[in-house]
Amino acid sequence: MASVYIHIPFCERKCQYCDFVSYVGKLECLDKYVDSLINEIKSFDAIDIDTVYIGGGTPSLLSEKSLSKIFDTLNKYHHLDKNAEISIECNPNSLSEEKLVAFKKVGINRISLGVQSLNNEVLKSIGRLHNRAEALNALNLAKKYFDNISVDLMVGLPNQTIQDVVDDINALCPLVNHISVYSLILEEGTPLYDRVQSKQVILPDEDETIAMYDTACKELKKYDFIRYEVSNFTINKPCKHNIAYWTQKDYYGFGVASHSFVNGVRYSNTESLNDYLSGVTCVESYSIDQKIAKEEYIMLRLRMSQGIDMKDFSMRFGESLETKKDIINKLIDDGLLCEKDNHLKLTDLGFHLLNYVVLQLVD
Repeated sequence: MASVYIHIPFCERKCQYCDFVSYVGKLECLDKYVDSLINEIKSFDAIDIDTVYIGGGTPSLLSEKSLSKIFDTLNKYHHLDKNAEISIECNPNSLSEEKLVAFKKVGINRISLGVQSLNNEVLKSIGRLHNRAEALNALNLAKKYFDNISVDLMVGLPNQTIQDVVDDINALCPLVNHISVYSLILEEGTPLYDRVQSKQVILPDEDETIAMYDTACKELKKYDFIRYEVSNFTINKPCKHNIAYWTQKDYYGFGVASHSFVNGVRYSNTESLNDYLSGVTCVESYSIDQKIAKEEYIMLRLRMSQGIDMKDFSMRFGESLETKKDIINKLIDDGLLCEKDNHLKLTDLGFHLLNYVVLQLVD
């Protein structure tokens, strides 16, 4: 079985921190884009699919007609498992009862809502179009139709405090069963980057951001949310689609700037909207060699709470991690790793220093 990602690169307004491939002011291209998307989906031999994720951009801008065309094509040309997890990203301001009914109708069964914060001043500072009331209204509306709802939260935002994080968790946990918590990454070339550089905006420092993240983890634990990946917490519904990425299963990406990984080969689609609308799709492909496969295995498995299965590693790559026993013991002594049931796992401290641990193990 494989996973499918569908990229919808249109937004009403770009967030201040966003460096994803997305377009503002081009909604007149949306119908033509869907036609190009359908042509790309048709061009592949039949795929057995067990997860679909529609991301963006703002996928909730799609009309019911466009959604129906996409799913009719997936069902006609590929094999969509009857129990497939089918997710769509939404912004609170673009979600309505009509949209939710349309999502349900085409088979979508998981909603991922980009909340980021429930503090109105923080939301304004990062250019979000919704406010606290709209976010909570959207979630309560979604609960009428869906029992698998996730929200994204961010820490380290302008004007944000630890108390904001506590308040957000307390308000959101009763409404959802999955929360992703991300630290702000300030990307060069974004409006927020420029505002920070010119001192118009002051961000929390690194220690404050770490404290916010630790607070989020502690508050989520109070509501029985389990951390199953470095940034993801759930009660009983982990995201199957993301787990497919982290466990290096095959996935197909459709749309501008999407990526695929099939039979050890990575494919990249064009980032040009005009080229994509003209029929250009994949612009690069390359095979993953054994060295890269091992490094990615270590990095991706350590992201997950289950860690690295050392027996599985040996079977896949024909070598044992015992060759790095001295490094592993040092990381254990430093409180960054633990070993249990033949699995190497990050500790809470280790999650903060994930990149450091990975570098130690892949050098």
